[in-house]
Amino acid sequence: MPAAVVWLIVAALAAIGEVMTTGLFLATVALAAALTAVLAVFLGSVVVLQLIAFAVLSLGGLLLVRPLAIHLLGLESVFHHLPMPIFSQSHEIGKHGVVTD
Repeated sequence: MPAAVVWLIVAALAAIGEVMTTGLFLATVALAAALTAVLAVFLGSVVVLQLIAFAVLSLGGLLLVRPLAIHLLGLESVFHHLPMPIFSQSHEIGKHGVVTD
């Protein structure tokens, strides 16, 4: 199997994982894997260079792109002041609701 195909599979799995979570961690990994797939076409079968590229792109995404995306999406309060996982209903405790049938 060509290396580019392997990186595209990694990108797809990371993208699916990101859809199931909300931390924007796997989105940067998916993007890094997709870019590494493009690089794999040009680098050939030099696996060490591919792994270095993937590591640099992933870390760059986590350290640079993720904070910028959180800021641009206005999610600072969600990620920095979250007492429980984002998928919980803890923010609804103590509020009144209307039941409709």
